[in-house]
Parts: sequence; C-alpha cells; structure tokens
Amino acid sequence: MKLSFDSIVFIFKSIWPNFLLGLLFFPINVFSNTVNDSLKQSIIEYKFEKIQKKFKAPYVTVQELKDTLIESSILIDVREPKELLYGRIKSAITLEEFKELKDIPEDQSIIVYCTIGHRSAKVTNQLRRQGYQAFNLKGGVLSWSHLQQKFYKNYNQSEIETDTIHVYSKGWNFLNSEYKPIF
Repeated sequence: MKLSFDSIVFIFKSIWPNFLLGLLFFPINVFSNTVNDSLKQSIIEYKFEKIQKKFKAPYVTVQELKDTLIESSILIDVREPKELLYGRIKSAITLEEFKELKDIPEDQSIIVYCTIGHRSAKVTNQLRRQGYQAFNLKGGVLSWSHLQQKFYKNYNQSEIETDTIHVYSKGWNFLNSEYKPIF
C-alpha cells in the first residue's frame, strides 16, 4: 500500500501519542512506501475507536464472531452492491434480504458489518431501536482479513472462496497483505 502525504499527516496528527512506539514496533518502510500488517491493525483499531465514540453501537470482535457467533448469528453486510460483488463473510446477507426475513426470534444475535464499522454502526443502532439484538462487527472486513479468515463471493448460485475484497476506496485499504484490494 502506498502512503500518500495525507496518510502521513494522519499518522502524525491522529496517533501522535503512539507514533514513537509505532516506529519501534510497527516500522514503516519509507523507501518502498509500504505499511506492514501490524501498523494496519493499529490504524483499524484507532479508526474504530473514533467510530465507537461517535455512534456508541454495541459491538463484537472478529475473534468473538469466529469463535462462537458465526454459526448462531445472522450476518448482515451493509456495504454497497458493487462492494458485495467481490466478497463477503460466509453466509452474510444484505440488509434488503434481512428485511424480507420473517419471525426472527427476539434473542437472535444479529451481527452487522461493513468495511471498518462506520456504516454498520448506524444500521446496528437502527436495528436496536427496532428491538433487535444487533451488534456492530469491530473493524469489519478489514479486521476479519487480519484474522486471515475466508471471504466468499457468489458464483453460479454457490459461494466460492476469494482473496479479492472491495475496501470502499484506496484510503481504506488496510486489508491484511494476504488479500487483494479492489476499489
């Protein structure tokens, strides 16, 4: 991932208290303009904290989703249709598909996600106001990629694995380096 001038300014302004530690533990290779995966994870954490302060939506971590919730929860991907074409977490449905479901148990966990958690925080709060047990996925597909979990896309009416993920825009490309971003 190439660092723009704005990204460098973001690092200095936004995470200045941790910047010196970041240089020690999460080095930036200035000569090739790349950011390693550890620094990407730190940026995801920082950005999600800002989202959380704004929306205060209840959330679950990607580790919690992977370990205990993935089989028992309804997963809703609220990204745009063009983003969904390239991949999503297995068995995730769109918000439109969710609205068509009938007789959802009151205690049913609903996990809502997007690229990092901003759009899904809004939807999580809307669903909670409607009485659903909805939770935002902390860090969205970006954090899911850092657990090196699988993504799937629809192909001939089935789900196939993919390592290419749409991440909204180049400015949001904090995917694990094992995945290929699409903008």
